[in-house]
Amino acid sequence: LAHEIDGHVVRAINAMKQEREVFQNPLPFYIKTEEGLASYLGDYCAEGGALSLKHHAIKYLGGYIALHNSFREVYNFFIDNGFTPDLAFQRTFRLKRGFMDTSAPGVFAREAIYYEGMLEVKKYIEEKGDLQKLFAGKVGLSHLPFVSITKNIVITKRIHSPTQVL
Repeated sequence: LAHEIDGHVVRAINAMKQEREVFQNPLPFYIKTEEGLASYLGDYCAEGGALSLKHHAIKYLGGYIALHNSFREVYNFFIDNGFTPDLAFQRTFRLKRGFMDTSAPGVFAREAIYYEGMLEVKKYIEEKGDLQKLFAGKVGLSHLPFVSITKNIVITKRIHSPTQVL
């Protein structure tokens, strides 16, 4: 819920409220911030977040392992780091999806943006970045200086804010 609803859905609702049409739709290169914020909410603001944070870090390392190794070796890495067989398979599949020969080295790199984006969002929040702008729509951190804050912006209750909360 923290990741999907409080992250993705809330930003989509706020984007629809933007007065300028350009900010009503996703801007290019927003996805790293989008997934980073959603991951931050799941890892730092939700029950069970400590385990989620650990899993994100291990998945990120799994991506590095996949870049140089086979499906089996990545799967074994996840097993060795405490993932259940089902979860290890699911995570390895996500890293190797699209590969005709999964015994070959290589990785579907999108998975890395979840962790990298989360670290960038965490830094932004720790440096007292404007949460209203962060939740204002489907924008990347680099776009935030240009985003206006609309009336009745929604910010999830999980991340304490003085504005309207969901």
